[in-house]
Amino acid sequence: MKKYIFLLSFALLLVCGSFAQSTVFTMVSSGDTVVNTANKVCSLKVAKTYRSTTIQVVITKVSGTVAGTVTMQGSLDGVTWMTLDTACMLTDGPATFVATNVASQSKAFIIDGSPYFWYRASYTGSGTMAAIISAFVLPREDH
Repeated sequence: MKKYIFLLSFALLLVCGSFAQSTVFTMVSSGDTVVNTANKVCSLKVAKTYRSTTIQVVITKVSGTVAGTVTMQGSLDGVTWMTLDTACMLTDGPATFVATNVASQSKAFIIDGSPYFWYRASYTGSGTMAAIISAFVLPREDH
């Protein structure tokens, strides 16, 4: 009897533990190099609605003096993009991030709810530079 109780408890622990974990997704086009004043985007379509979504953008210096702006955007159709509204959707500062001349930098954008099906990080460089943009998404059902 103890053996069955132990096995049942272990199985329940495995099932509950698997629901508590979240998966981090890499946005499409992550790893693209932005050169000078070019623009690159990393985008991802979310499969369903979530309580919150965290998007971490990472800028890695390749050469020159890294500068420019990363803007978080959302879309319902994957074609028409809107800058995320700070007052309604973002809980961690503005929808933009200014890149500076360091080896590597990152910024996490926390979005309340899932107001869009598509999200993207749009990075426009500035000056004479080369930098790699990568972005990762963590959708959360719990809070």
